[in-house]
Amino acid sequence: MKSDLDGVGTRSVKHASSLKEKAAEEFREFWAIAIYLILMFSAFTSYRRLILSESGVTELHYGFAVVKGLVLAKVILVGQALRLGRRFEAPPLIQSSASQVGCVRTVFLPVHHTRARD
Repeated sequence: MKSDLDGVGTRSVKHASSLKEKAAEEFREFWAIAIYLILMFSAFTSYRRLILSESGVTELHYGFAVVKGLVLAKVILVGQALRLGRRFEAPPLIQSSASQVGCVRTVFLPVHHTRARD
């Protein structure tokens, strides 16, 4: 009887530790994405500030860049969790081949007709 309880307890501990590891991984991923986005939005804000300073406008909106970076990082993580972009990763072979044939026809067919007329 005691071994059954230990098995259940061990399973819940493993589940809790894997949940804790997953939360820690998502936390690290969130901050990696957020820091990258904050740096990019801050660069755009700096550029805009430099351009506007020539006109005499001197306002700093770096806080808005930080908020946008944090919100967009969360939106990216939610999109990854919902697997929103996964349906475009590996299209069926026939779909890929058909699109390639369509591209080749679009590019080379007008060239072929132009040379046939000359």
